[in-house]
Amino acid sequence: DAFWEIKPEEKSDGLEPGEMDNTGLLREFKGKFPMSEIRRDLQQIRDYFTVPEPVYNKLEEWYHGGPKISRVARKIAVNSTEPKVQVVKYPVSLALIESDKEGKPDFSTAIVKEFTPSDTLKTVKDFVINSMEQEAVRSKLDKLEVKGSAIKGEEGSQPAPAATAEADAGAPKGEDENTTTNEEIEDESKTKEEKESKQKFRMWIPEKQEGKEMKSLGVVAEDPEDETATAEEVKWTMLQKIQDDMELGQFQFAPGVTMILLEKPVDGKWPREGADWRSFKVGDKVDVLDTISNW
Repeated sequence: DAFWEIKPEEKSDGLEPGEMDNTGLLREFKGKFPMSEIRRDLQQIRDYFTVPEPVYNKLEEWYHGGPKISRVARKIAVNSTEPKVQVVKYPVSLALIESDKEGKPDFSTAIVKEFTPSDTLKTVKDFVINSMEQEAVRSKLDKLEVKGSAIKGEEGSQPAPAATAEADAGAPKGEDENTTTNEEIEDESKTKEEKESKQKFRMWIPEKQEGKEMKSLGVVAEDPEDETATAEEVKWTMLQKIQDDMELGQFQFAPGVTMILLEKPVDGKWPREGADWRSFKVGDKVDVLDTISNW
């Protein structure tokens, strides 16, 4: 059922392959963030073909069926004259989750986003910062809309005076209309500090266990559909800035959606405690960066 195989008993003209069925190509993952991916035991050409989206759309129009399996295709430079297109069959699916006041995952804030294995940790951070900026703008617009509605709804309120050139005529001489006051500078500084504060976060990923891939939602790769595991079972490890240039494929995440915990400061303090050297014991394994930047 992975591809169309036509073996007519007799020679016939006008034979159609019938409705498409791609369900056999997929592996389903349950849990908090259900998803599906192409089965990893399948081989391209032997079990399935990739086609441009317009071709698939035409096949779907003719024969119906599905489901449609879409993947990102990127150009890679094999050499200067022959660029090659690479299909990202297995994207890295991350659930970006903000922490609550206690530093635990707040699932109501979760954003599931697909990245490519060649994307770096910095790519993820940039996406998070951009999302936070957009959320701050939306929040500000919502507040302005509510404030405007309240002013409009007040009974007996007088309309605000229009800012016209005539209104500025009585301004003291010697003051330029573009002059920035100390109050405005303080407001700009405060806004900048608030923006930087909102963008400040630390990233935590599921801890890698000995002999196993990293956990995905508390589920070990050997049994990714085990729904009994919970986020509370996950042991977390904090990412360091020096890892920003690491590709996501190097982290060896388990199949499925992997949680990334975004810890935000509360009252200027981090709610989660980082590793303390005093908690180390003889025999503990630690990551060490040598003089030639190898871990």
